[in-house]
Order: sequence, then C-alpha cells, then structure tokens
Amino acid sequence: MPELAAKERGKAENALCVEFVRKPKRRKPSESPPGVKGLGDVKAAGRVLGVPDTWIYDRSRSNTFPQGVMIRLGKYIRFDLDRLLEWAKNGCPAK
Repeated sequence: MPELAAKERGKAENALCVEFVRKPKRRKPSESPPGVKGLGDVKAAGRVLGVPDTWIYDRSRSNTFPQGVMIRLGKYIRFDLDRLLEWAKNGCPAK
C-alpha cells in the first residue's frame, strides 16, 4: 500500500511540473484589448458591429464595404476598425 501512495504522489508532482512548463497562451489576432484601434480580422469586425462572422464574410464577398474599410492582404481580410465603426454609425451607406 505505501508503494501505491508513493506512485500517486509522484503523479501529482509530475502534474504540477507539467503545469509550470506549459507555454503561455498566445493571444489570437482577433483578440485586441479594449480601446485599441487599428486593423482587425473578421472576428474583430464582427465583434465591433455585433454581427456573426458569416455576415462579415458575405458582405466582403459582395464588396459591400466602402474603400478603405476592408483591406485584402492576399488571402487574408483585415478591417480598419475605426472606419468600420464610423461607416456603421452613418447607416452603412453605399459606396
């Protein structure tokens, strides 16, 4: 029985060691601190407008956003969050 307790204690100690060795979580590009302005991805744009990501993707495919709000970087889409919010506050006018 004492051997079993030692094995269990060893497992617990190993678990604690593993916890300290883990790398810190990396922040995803869509997670920007509150009040930070600049470019954001589709998820950040959806959070700013309070709409699902699919809505943002649909509008980007149909080229609904005015020039300067949506920026294509190869296969990536980024949004100027300040201009996006301004555009939405103005009632989402056509280009």
